[in-house]
Amino acid sequence: MKIPKSPVLLGILALPLLLSACNRYQITLNERTIHTPPVLFSDFSLPDAGLQACVEQTISDGNVTQPGQLKALNCKDGAIQNLEGIGLFAQLVTLNLANNQLTAVEPLLALPRLDAVNLEGNPRLDCAQAATLAKQVGGEIRLPGHCR
Repeated sequence: MKIPKSPVLLGILALPLLLSACNRYQITLNERTIHTPPVLFSDFSLPDAGLQACVEQTISDGNVTQPGQLKALNCKDGAIQNLEGIGLFAQLVTLNLANNQLTAVEPLLALPRLDAVNLEGNPRLDCAQAATLAKQVGGEIRLPGHCR
């Protein structure tokens, strides 16, 4: 196979590679924007500051642009007390809420895809709600010692 030597043709062939490698950056050519990166999802507000901070960090780390893209959330040791509003992220599959200050997990019942949940280290958790959640979760659920 003969490799083209035309600079224009090489530039055209390299453009898709450049765009995929620089997805986080705006790219301009001759003062004209040819690529704008997707905007991270930020149109949400959760009442619990610890949960809000955890979700924001996960969105940033994973370049999440829509709530449905958030599949896993690790909020271990987040001082979280309230899960209200988490239903917005209905595609969550894995959720780690170990070592928080949860008393209720009712909002998790609105997450139909949950397959793995860790609730260990939540000493005031309502065990009846945790049992209801355990029946709904398809995979593994870890409960605090007082709920076993």
